Amino acid sequence: MSTWFSVRVMYEKLHENGMKKKVKELYLIDALSFTEAEARAIGEMTPFTEGDLRVTAMKIEDISEIFNQSDNEKADKWYRVKVMYMTLFIESRASLKKDLRSSLFFKIVLIVNTLE
Repeated sequence: MSTWFSVRVMYEKLHENGMKKKVKELYLIDALSFTEAEARAIGEMTPFTEGDLRVTAMKIEDISEIFNQSDNEKADKWYRVKVMYMTLFIESRASLKKDLRSSLFFKIVLIVNTLE
């Protein structure tokens, strides 16, 4: 089973107008530990950055499934989605509240070229 980490990195990005600005970006990384996730994030970002590169936050993501809806292996759009699955039997308001509390939530990741 894969363990997914969300890793926030901060670095200086060179914009089209020549100005440098510090930006924070969030990346989703499949790793075995926090140490490996941090090392992979730094290793992937180092060739594209100049100057200071820091990992500012990390956390384990509870992702149930990853759906690859793209024919292109290099699809660069990843969307984190929270899906609620529930079955409602509306007989009274009390049963509606009970059913909403017993709903199942899943976090999934969609890999797509465009949202259509």
